[in-house]
Amino acid sequence: MSSDETNPRFPDDTAAERPARRTDEARGPLPRGTPPKFGRYETWRVLGAGAFGRVYLAFDDLMERFVAIKAPKDALPTDKHRAFLREARAISEIHHPHVCPVYDVGIEDDLPFLVMKFVRGGTLADLVEREPPTPVQALKFVGQIAQGLEAVHARGIFHRDLKPANVLYDAHEKKLLLTDFGLARWTDGTASIGGIKGTPLYMAPEQWAPGGEFGDVSARTDIYALGVMLFEFLTGERLFDGPVYSLGGQHCMVPPRKPSDVRTGLGARYDALCAKALAKKQDERHASARALAQEVSAVLRAPAPAPRTEWAVNVPGLLFFRPAGEPGSKWREVGEVPNALPVRPGTEYRVQVTRRIHPEVSQLLYDPSDIEDADLAGLSELAGFDALRALSLEGCAGVTDAGTAGLARLTGLTELVLASCERVGDATVERAAALDRLEHLDLSLCGRLTDAGAARLRRLVNLRELFLAGCERLTDAALEALGALARLEVLHLSYNTQFTNDGLRHVGRLERLRSLDLRECAWLTDAGLRQLEALPALEHLYLIDCPAFTDAGFARLAAHKNLKKLWVQMCRQIGDSAVAALQAALPDCQIIR
Repeated sequence: MSSDETNPRFPDDTAAERPARRTDEARGPLPRGTPPKFGRYETWRVLGAGAFGRVYLAFDDLMERFVAIKAPKDALPTDKHRAFLREARAISEIHHPHVCPVYDVGIEDDLPFLVMKFVRGGTLADLVEREPPTPVQALKFVGQIAQGLEAVHARGIFHRDLKPANVLYDAHEKKLLLTDFGLARWTDGTASIGGIKGTPLYMAPEQWAPGGEFGDVSARTDIYALGVMLFEFLTGERLFDGPVYSLGGQHCMVPPRKPSDVRTGLGARYDALCAKALAKKQDERHASARALAQEVSAVLRAPAPAPRTEWAVNVPGLLFFRPAGEPGSKWREVGEVPNALPVRPGTEYRVQVTRRIHPEVSQLLYDPSDIEDADLAGLSELAGFDALRALSLEGCAGVTDAGTAGLARLTGLTELVLASCERVGDATVERAAALDRLEHLDLSLCGRLTDAGAARLRRLVNLRELFLAGCERLTDAALEALGALARLEVLHLSYNTQFTNDGLRHVGRLERLRSLDLRECAWLTDAGLRQLEALPALEHLYLIDCPAFTDAGFARLAAHKNLKKLWVQMCRQIGDSAVAALQAALPDCQIIR
């Protein structure tokens, strides 16, 4: 398998390799009883901790480099040292690009320790939390881990606790490294110290009932865990969820969901890959990690299906088009949506769902208010219509969550308008959150949307414009979720009554935000304006009919040096002198009263 097929593209880290300096890394507090040195390695700070041990950052004077040191939290009896050192020796013999190397091993104050490469970049869990992977990236992640597992299994070692938190991302070399074999078990029956069987979310059936109908732990146990990870990467959801006592029954008895049932557009090959890795019976899984890696490579190399040249569009409405790749250009109206739409290369399309009021009248008048769920059944037939980039259901007041079932299949959408769809709620928003290309989403006056639905929006990492005007059930918990949308540039929160000044601190995290609409937010006071001072890119701010803030809060807007337009009509406590002072501080800003 070539490196291009298995190595995902990571954020650039162009730091050159050089001997480390002590000043490169900050020191931190150490738990009581931590040795100041492990052998020749000077202890710097704690990098992480588990139930059994800790990982420390340390400096190696001899090699002039920082290293990671793994050691138990408490001193161990001498008879336990052998088990720990056995683990270290076994791992140190593995030399593979996707296994974190072990440099050294020793004992300090009855604490056996192993010395590993210090990897800047955090864990794979950190990486996917910051930026959920695309399906192709998900496959490449799994391909790299499977290659590392093959090298581990070749030494007769089973990991037994494979999960994203036990895979490191090397930001310099842009690759994944398998690590943390604290639960590894050797085929000769010996096991490393620690009594935990694994992490319940990722444990195979044979880990829940060892020696029973599912057999004993084996190399295929790790393949099952890797299948769980693949499902999570593809869908953004857990394979099984619930309290620990229920997870065992689910892993042993409940058939896994297909990834395509959660995230449309994945295709049968993704489903088949997950299903095989997640088989309950070990002999139905991939025969080896190498076999899994080869199947991943085959899926990555599979040719894309030939594009269709015609689509049946069985929804009432108007059709628009524009040149592909020109998102700033205007949509041109074609007319009513034809039953058979010929797709022209280099063109993208927009459908506005509506109905002609009087078919016999030559002057075409349209009204979406009587559109019902049955009228949208044709949406599910548009799965794979990648040139459909925009869909508007604005004003479809009769549509419910049941009518939007086909929405998640429209994976090409970059723009979705659900404004004034008064009867849709969290289920519809969850489907929209699966559309990872979305850049524009309008949920204004979706009165049934709650914080639980808004929390799903954090998955839309490409979202640039979000409209939540008049969504009266939303609270500060929704704003907390929106704070994760790092690319957001436009946000409308007007006419909402349950937000608070404190909730705006989450909005203050949106460093790219250019336009913020807070009109008719009676709760907004000077304290809320202080929360917005951290928005460096803000250009347009709507504060119309926000009667509670005063001249003192208004003066704080001078911090927004890029502000171009400010709307403050009907802000009754703002005096002429405060406006004049702000205008002097921001001479290029147009203040509209």
